[in-house]
Amino acid sequence: MIQVYDTTLRDGTQRTDISLSCNDKIQIARRLDELGVTFIEGGWPGSNPKDAEFFERAAGMRWQHARIVAFGATCAANKKPDEDANIRALIDARTSHCAVVGKSSVLHVREVLRTTRENNLRMIEESVAYLGQQERVVIYDAEHFFDGYKEDAEYALQTLAAAARGGAETLVLCDTNGGTMPWEVAEIVRAVRARFPEAQLGIHAHNDAECAVANSLVAVQEGCVQVQGTINGYGERCGNANLCSIIPNLELKMGLKALPEGSLARLTELSHYVAEMANLSPDEHLAYVGKAAFAHKGGIHVAAIRRTASSYQHIDPALVGNQMRVVVSELSGRGNLLSKAEEYGLTLDEGADITAVLNELKALEARGFSFEAAEASVILMLKRQQKGYCAPFELVDFTANVEHRQGRGIFAEATVKVRVNGETIHTAADGNGPVNALDAALFLFQGVNAWRQHLPETCRVHGIIREGGVAPNIVPDRATCVFYLRSPEDAFLPGMAARFRQIVQGASRMAGTRFTMSPFLEPYKAGRLNNALNQAFCQAAEAAGLKPRAPERSGRGSSDFGDVSIKIPGAHIYFAISTQDIAGHSPEMRDAAGSPYGRRQMLRAAEALAVVGLRFLTDPAFRNDVKTCFRETP
Repeated sequence: MIQVYDTTLRDGTQRTDISLSCNDKIQIARRLDELGVTFIEGGWPGSNPKDAEFFERAAGMRWQHARIVAFGATCAANKKPDEDANIRALIDARTSHCAVVGKSSVLHVREVLRTTRENNLRMIEESVAYLGQQERVVIYDAEHFFDGYKEDAEYALQTLAAAARGGAETLVLCDTNGGTMPWEVAEIVRAVRARFPEAQLGIHAHNDAECAVANSLVAVQEGCVQVQGTINGYGERCGNANLCSIIPNLELKMGLKALPEGSLARLTELSHYVAEMANLSPDEHLAYVGKAAFAHKGGIHVAAIRRTASSYQHIDPALVGNQMRVVVSELSGRGNLLSKAEEYGLTLDEGADITAVLNELKALEARGFSFEAAEASVILMLKRQQKGYCAPFELVDFTANVEHRQGRGIFAEATVKVRVNGETIHTAADGNGPVNALDAALFLFQGVNAWRQHLPETCRVHGIIREGGVAPNIVPDRATCVFYLRSPEDAFLPGMAARFRQIVQGASRMAGTRFTMSPFLEPYKAGRLNNALNQAFCQAAEAAGLKPRAPERSGRGSSDFGDVSIKIPGAHIYFAISTQDIAGHSPEMRDAAGSPYGRRQMLRAAEALAVVGLRFLTDPAFRNDVKTCFRETP
């Protein structure tokens, strides 16, 4: 099995525009451990307080698969290892493994360390040996090894010999400047293998010549058993070897195991999670894990994959947790539109004029429109081709104003007037700009329409959370229901998202009702909801892109809730959304709420809840299912 050594938390953070908090690093390390990597390099404890804190917290945590590694350098040229603060910091990190970097290049020994060749060999051997005496397993990183080998091959090999004499478990050959070509890597690794036939070798490649992944794979082919890299290839200058490409290449192309069984399918999710935590947009064009990795735009390509997906895909995207995607543009053919309609569950009649939609789309793109990021517009164009299509509303007029008032400053206000089934509805909202204000006004209209058009007078809904569980009581004129969804990935919700607030506010405003909304904590014990109700919730949540989890419970404690309570004459609607149970969770897990990923999950969870709530209001069949599915809790 190939050892996957992740250095995202150290080398990856040397990329410009990346700065991870200690909490961020803990959360990423958890995800890496769940994926099943062999080693997680947490940082350089001797370089900054943040990394020292990481190792202090990591020492008290349980890791399922990975070993946490502390990184540092050999002792200083004028010191013994037991006198060196950097070596002491490695010991204080309390990790079972340490990575020690030493110089392999004569240039660096002479010009950077300003010491002799012999002293550099002493520094390497004594530092590795001292850490071994302190019961640490040492991974030796031979910095600039390939450049050093090309300068003076014999001396570069002597540095490896010094590390081996000191007791290093693995000798890692580093292409630190990232300029070595794959055929050079193959030749040099072969020479090292011949010189040290019993040694365990590793590869650490940088991407300055766009060869880091290729160099890593060639090194494995020549006998390296450890591959170092980062998630998404983050790293200094042009980045490190991208583990999101290396791992699937090892497993799917070379037939080598790198992760526990079943873990490869989580790779795309991990890639996006790390990007979120780093506050970077995921690179859509990354191999294997990018959104565009299996996206098809050309009409000929789409026509082919509709017959057999493997015609234009080198693997099944599901193997790495990704999915095939069809893009609509001026390059599209009929197959693109048919695939997009199927993706959104739109059934087209046999007589639907797909060609007319395709021609209109191409004409608009020629004028400067772009539909790649406006798929809803494409679906609307297709929907209008269905028999009996009737527009859900007619836009009468709208206004948007930007004003400046004393004491308030600049603000935007918008009004929207629409006609639905002959009735005119007029909404108004403000925002932080004219587009935002119009968007808010349209969402208010959605809430108004849902309540005024679809809420039966006989449907009285009252929601409560009782101590001991969700306790519904079904009676002829009064139904008790609580909408409950779990938020994934430990995202803790301080309240509901703004868009759901707008929908409900619009409904309560037009109905002259009372609107309240507040977060709270209550003792919670999972009630019994049967499979039919769970399935109904899951379907509605998945429509919003959320994968809900069924309520689970172990032990006693509390859960975080965001709740919305809406009162109208004769009815009281209550929506609640909950996070993971936090009983016994460590402080760092609760810190997820402040991360970009946590905030994004809060929004997604709230939008999913809005789907469930509005479906309850607008779908009588779903409403009846909900009523009949509740059971009295003991």
